[in-house]
Amino acid sequence: MNDQVIDDLSGRTDNSRQLSEKAITSLSKTVGWIKFAAILGFISVAFSVILLIVRLGITSQTAYTLGSSIGGSFISIISNLIGVFTSYYLLMYAGKLKQYTLAGHSSDLRMAFYNQKIYYTIMGILCIVYIGIMLLGLIAALLFLPTLHR
Repeated sequence: MNDQVIDDLSGRTDNSRQLSEKAITSLSKTVGWIKFAAILGFISVAFSVILLIVRLGITSQTAYTLGSSIGGSFISIISNLIGVFTSYYLLMYAGKLKQYTLAGHSSDLRMAFYNQKIYYTIMGILCIVYIGIMLLGLIAALLFLPTLHR
């Protein structure tokens, strides 16, 4: 059974590597799912923007909630921008991956992996920020919870 991902090109003098047909087939099968995930990202951002507009329309009628509405809106705008960028890089990754599987140009594969790297970098930073916020919330709860029961 030949499960190699990279073809053996030991006889070549340019030291280049080529993906095997099995690897290219596997990559081409994932392109549709990657595009699907990117499109879902764009759709969720669109729904979030619609909800933001509705929320601003409702809360702008009362001056009391305007301050909290502006703060929440700022966070929502930042998260929507991040959502647009992550979905964009995921879509670019799928596009370049499809170009590579069709034409076989190494520059397409290089750009696909570059877009994938940016996507995973953004998502990794978001995970670290999320974990940090959760830890801060846990610490705050542990510090202030005993004072609430007095």
